[in-house]
Amino acid sequence: MNKRILIISYYWPPSAGSGVQRWLKFAKYLPEYGWSPVIYTPENPDFKISDEGLLKDIPSSVEVIKRPIWEPYALAKKISGEKKINTGIVGDGVKLSRKKKLMNWVRGNLFIPDPRVFWVKPSINHLLNYLSEHPVDVIVSTGPPHSMHLIGLGLKKKLNKPWIVDIRDPWSKLDFLDTFYLNSFSRNRYQRLEQKVLDACDGVLATSPSMIEMLRSFSTQKFKAITNGFDQNDIRIKKSKQSLSPRNESKKYIKIYHAGLLNQVRNPTNLWKAIQQFNEHSATKIMLHLAGMIDPKVLNEVANYPDIELKKEDYKSHDEVLDDYQESDILLLLVNNTDNAKVNIPGKLFEYLANKKPIIMIGSKESDAAKILRPYNHTKIFDYEEEIDLYAFLSDPSWLSQDVADDSFKHYSRHALTGNLVSWIETNLLQTSS
Repeated sequence: MNKRILIISYYWPPSAGSGVQRWLKFAKYLPEYGWSPVIYTPENPDFKISDEGLLKDIPSSVEVIKRPIWEPYALAKKISGEKKINTGIVGDGVKLSRKKKLMNWVRGNLFIPDPRVFWVKPSINHLLNYLSEHPVDVIVSTGPPHSMHLIGLGLKKKLNKPWIVDIRDPWSKLDFLDTFYLNSFSRNRYQRLEQKVLDACDGVLATSPSMIEMLRSFSTQKFKAITNGFDQNDIRIKKSKQSLSPRNESKKYIKIYHAGLLNQVRNPTNLWKAIQQFNEHSATKIMLHLAGMIDPKVLNEVANYPDIELKKEDYKSHDEVLDDYQESDILLLLVNNTDNAKVNIPGKLFEYLANKKPIIMIGSKESDAAKILRPYNHTKIFDYEEEIDLYAFLSDPSWLSQDVADDSFKHYSRHALTGNLVSWIETNLLQTSS
């Protein structure tokens, strides 16, 4: 009989984005390792983008429990007069109006740790009733939003069950907290809540090895880093027979592709300059293909370079993005140019590796993302301040080679990562709690 694992997650299909796929993919493969996932998620979450295609990855055996949630975003929309409220990165170095500054202050100082905090108490009561009749072996809370961990904390106080805290982004040391104009009491409140959670849980799971440096002090024996990864069932390799060399006059375009959020904290100004310089002097032109939510100021900057040929699209489904990978020549990875860059490993990094396409990464060379990519010859890594000579390395045949051995990255497959998760739980949490 399978063991049962309760996963408390705000994000679940059809909600889209990298925060969804981590536990969606774990849930997909957990049954193969003898575990039955039970998902607890809001019935009416406030998310900006959806992807119905992700629903196909939910096995029929997965139990999904939903409960209504109240969030203050409807009230915020009325106050601001805006149709959409940015629930993620706030500020991004943009000069804000007085009204937006006030809303940021309210968000940071009154809704701690986040606006989903109103769901915590009713969720604890609901889950205690459910678990009394349908017990589980392990509980997982994943954040952000970090209020999910407060639900886990409430259950831990009442139940003698191993509890795992999965942290995908920093909490009290998140650099964007500074855009909330926190007073000292509020900042201490974030820190105290984080400390309570880390002290009470049985295991701390993180998407990055360096995440441990971004958390309050806790027993390091609890810590386990399991990155995100790629699902082999999603990968569709189609090798190009054309050389990407700028000397190849038969190829009209070299396509550089990026999908996802592109804002001012990941704006590769020197790359735009490099593409302009390349296109001024090469018969084969670089086409820049950007899909997703893009800051208008970034688009305006790109538009200042007349020789950049830009293809711009709005948000695309995960399946559409996977197809785009194969129609592209070079995949662009942008890591936030912020203090927390070291722990920021974009989920697309692993899909890039599995697609065996040349990769350009812009970001800190000391980041965990750079450390993962550095051993692969088909990647180039640049700091944001570094000048880029595209003609030089596009003429380098070793970089353009797509002969990447499958076994060099197979440990990043979602199936293998799920096995790693199960091994850690069964060895370090179930044995110690029994």
